[in-house]
Amino acid sequence: MKRKLFFVVIFCGLFYVYSDENRILEAINDMFVNTLSNTTWYAGRSSVLFDNNRNKDFYEWKNLQDNDLSTCWAEGKQGSGINEYFLIPFSRKEGLGFSYRKAQSSKNIKCYIIINNGNCINDICFQQNNRVKECKLQVYDTPVVYGQDKNYVEAKPLLIYESIIQMDDTEETQQFDFDINLRNDYLTSSPLLILKLTILEVYPGTEYDNTCISEINVYGEYIKDIEKKLLKKHSVGRSLIMKKNIFFCIILFFTISIFATDIRQVMFGNNYETIHEIDSDNLFIEYPDIKSYMKTLNISEFNWKDSKFNNDIQKRFYRCFEQNIGNQKFIRVVKGACELTDDFILSWRNPDKIATEGHSYITQLFYVADNCIYAIGKFTVMEANGYTWENGTNLKYEMVEIIQRNDNVKGFLFNYLEDRIDHHNRAEENGVYDEVYANTAEYYRFDNLLENATENYGCIKYIKDFNKISITKIRTDQPLIDEKRPFMYTVNNVFDGNYETAYVENTKDNLLFITVYNELFDHILKIKLINGYSANYALYNNNSRIKSLGDYYINSESLNNEKTFYSNISVEVRDLYKNPQIIKWNDSILAVTEIYKGEKYSDTCISELDFYDEIYGWLFEDIK
Repeated sequence: MKRKLFFVVIFCGLFYVYSDENRILEAINDMFVNTLSNTTWYAGRSSVLFDNNRNKDFYEWKNLQDNDLSTCWAEGKQGSGINEYFLIPFSRKEGLGFSYRKAQSSKNIKCYIIINNGNCINDICFQQNNRVKECKLQVYDTPVVYGQDKNYVEAKPLLIYESIIQMDDTEETQQFDFDINLRNDYLTSSPLLILKLTILEVYPGTEYDNTCISEINVYGEYIKDIEKKLLKKHSVGRSLIMKKNIFFCIILFFTISIFATDIRQVMFGNNYETIHEIDSDNLFIEYPDIKSYMKTLNISEFNWKDSKFNNDIQKRFYRCFEQNIGNQKFIRVVKGACELTDDFILSWRNPDKIATEGHSYITQLFYVADNCIYAIGKFTVMEANGYTWENGTNLKYEMVEIIQRNDNVKGFLFNYLEDRIDHHNRAEENGVYDEVYANTAEYYRFDNLLENATENYGCIKYIKDFNKISITKIRTDQPLIDEKRPFMYTVNNVFDGNYETAYVENTKDNLLFITVYNELFDHILKIKLINGYSANYALYNNNSRIKSLGDYYINSESLNNEKTFYSNISVEVRDLYKNPQIIKWNDSILAVTEIYKGEKYSDTCISELDFYDEIYGWLFEDIK
């Protein structure tokens, strides 16, 4: 009887190990199929929560790595989710994948897990749902052959690491590091590393018994590569980092053909690819009130330099563009006093061109609803006049960024770039002068603009008094200016929901600040940001990133926004590529006090930013 019992125990134990390996193996095969068919990887989690009032994939596995803290994975097992799990494939932070061909001593890998616990859409949802308190981490090494037609597994997954970790009960980004070693030696295949995270204990939610995780990113680096980087950083005689060298920029930009720049990017900023030009005549036939409304906009205040514009003041030229976001249609109408050719628009910063022609035009954004058309805010100006050696001047470059999340329009950010030429410090005899760009912005909520558009011009609804509308005012340090694309690095990029764009400073101390002011937002509790220039790892690594935040006073009267530090407060920002971070912060100013230095450039960058108010939630994510 004892022998039989012993045999059953051994058999069950072997079956358990075999079953767990097979589960990983089946999930990997399923992942290959789903990658080809572009469908959800259901085998990547043990369960998922289904909500009858939402899309079936609302809480799915894909939310774990979508770089969006307003989404999450929620397990769907009855109870608090103990022993529920998910799988995360991972590879190197940069370069090609891992390899079995290295010597055994070179197969040591340091792994990094960056995670946001719970449902981070807001504080209420975070507290209402369970959060992970304790979990088990397991890493499986699986030899995979990557073929031209299909991928296949060469051998069973091998468990190479296991540990139990404790997670903090916070929305803030948490990081865990550990070392592994590749043990397989399959020279015809490559290692596929899979992290399995299993829930062991939870912080209970106040209302729901579902356990959630918003975001997780995992990557590894060869330990020898890390050691080489450290050696390189400490080596004597390291090449000097290039700060914004004006001469280099001019040479670089002028070697690129002018036709490589899209006029839409010059006029509308980096998120121009969904904006398409349409025929102006056809638009005005379909919507005659739009042209009539455009005629009422006063552009005579601009300094048209060429006399032909004054002699033929009624002659105006138009170009029109359409953008569809979800089921919402927007029209941009551009109006100028001379023909708006591509060359004319692209030469926005060419002094020779400006000296002989009037170079101003305006743009009005319209929202085309079912029964009427809304003029969205004030018109914006591109005014490149005023270059004289006798007097200083302020030149205006403006655009509207439509703020959207998941095809849902949240509001409109009016981005203002002002070119200030300081004539007091100019040496007129040799043409040397101080030039500073001031970057501000104003953010209006979509619903607020529509509600206050009570004036009518035909079927056009517009706002007469903007002083009655809630507005968020944004101010920042001097941005880096691209010679071809005026809004390439300006502050609108940090709020556009696109981590591939960035705000880039051009200051003497390499520090930056961003302030937001709204009279309703006076209980800020935290911020959410994506550090650095996250379009790709090379840009992220080559440019500087934010290391810490603190307090300083900004002298707004100073041409260069001089800073005076008045406290020793320091809040750490992690050096995380493409990963959103939630940081406790109770100020409406993001003030950078320390940076991670870039490998090539000293420009400090930030890709995304949002502020959370105790009453109103996220400024750009939620609208209440």
